[in-house]
Amino acid sequence: LVPVASVGGGGVDAAKKKHDIRSQIALNDVVFKRGERERVVNLREFFGQRWDDMGPRGAPKLTSFNGEAIVTSTLQVLSQDKAMVLAFTTGHQESSPQDMEGPGEWGAFAHAILTQREGYTPRILPLPPGANVPQDVDVVVVAGPKRDFNEGEITALQTHLAAGGRILVTLDSGPEMFDRPLPNLYRFLGGLGVKPQVDFVMDAENAPEMYVPVPGGMQRKKDPGTFFLSGFGRHPVTQKFDTEKQVSVVGTCSLLLDKDAAPEGVTVTELARCGSNGWGEMDYPRDREMTPNRDAPGPLTVAAAVSGRMKGSTAPEDMRVVVIGDSTGQANGLQPELRSWDLLLNSVRWLARQEYLISLDPKVPEDRTLILSEKSESYVFRVCVLLLPLLALAFGFTMFMTRRSQ
Repeated sequence: LVPVASVGGGGVDAAKKKHDIRSQIALNDVVFKRGERERVVNLREFFGQRWDDMGPRGAPKLTSFNGEAIVTSTLQVLSQDKAMVLAFTTGHQESSPQDMEGPGEWGAFAHAILTQREGYTPRILPLPPGANVPQDVDVVVVAGPKRDFNEGEITALQTHLAAGGRILVTLDSGPEMFDRPLPNLYRFLGGLGVKPQVDFVMDAENAPEMYVPVPGGMQRKKDPGTFFLSGFGRHPVTQKFDTEKQVSVVGTCSLLLDKDAAPEGVTVTELARCGSNGWGEMDYPRDREMTPNRDAPGPLTVAAAVSGRMKGSTAPEDMRVVVIGDSTGQANGLQPELRSWDLLLNSVRWLARQEYLISLDPKVPEDRTLILSEKSESYVFRVCVLLLPLLALAFGFTMFMTRRSQ
């Protein structure tokens, strides 16, 4: 365990040479090594922060200490002999784990979190006609597709699930998705009991202030299309989330859960939702206000999980699927303070059957704030700033005079 910030002369280069570190590291990174295998975690990830509650020094409020959970999960990952394979579909203008450009791409998340910290192996998964998902793939990831899947690809995904496979689907919303729906993919998800809606969820009440482009520069204001989720379902993915947990979404569509449409033996569970004052806007961006009898009122589901064993399946394990209506905000987000990888990362862990990695509770710091009245502040000032120093001076002067007289 090598905290790079504590290394003396030579800094990062000296640390890499001294400990034979091969990963890309920077100051405030913590490197975990086991033989030739390495994992890198930045110290910032050890602390939960609330950016809409700034302290007197302009720093975000610390809501939790996540160090114990991160260290434990990282050590458990290093103890595994085989890395889990996350296969990203391609050919539908999805986000790629290799693309670092743009706020909506998954490159930074895939490299810094999935690979370096969690020990997964992301790779590209083409699905040629007639091909199935390779058996060594642990989780199939469909990250924000802009083009629809063909019938052959849908059949490959269905075959993968029938064999006890696991799939993560993240979607997006906005004018470009209104014009290019994904009927085959949506029909596939609807057959599992999760029906994506062609809308744009907005929640002004839970929207944080953020920098948005305006004529002449940037201005800090609220965007109702970027907001913090207000509620979480009872599920292993979200079991450790509480009311203080801030998970943001950026341009999400809503999900209609139809448990009657799910196959027999399959359970559909809500993971996250917007607030009761949110709504599903059907005419974005032309309209940004709730329109009765046109827009769907909140709360609306924006993430769901599907699990179980389909009737007639001979798979040794249950199939698992997670659908999240937002892809952009879950990966890189628009601003560092709005990054919220917890929902996405916990979904990957659950799909990989690594629930033990999300089982640790973060440590919540105890609020020891002392609020004094004006009278009490005056009293403390007189005692600490005036009386105590004067007593010390008087005592010193008395001792000096006593010794001098002797």
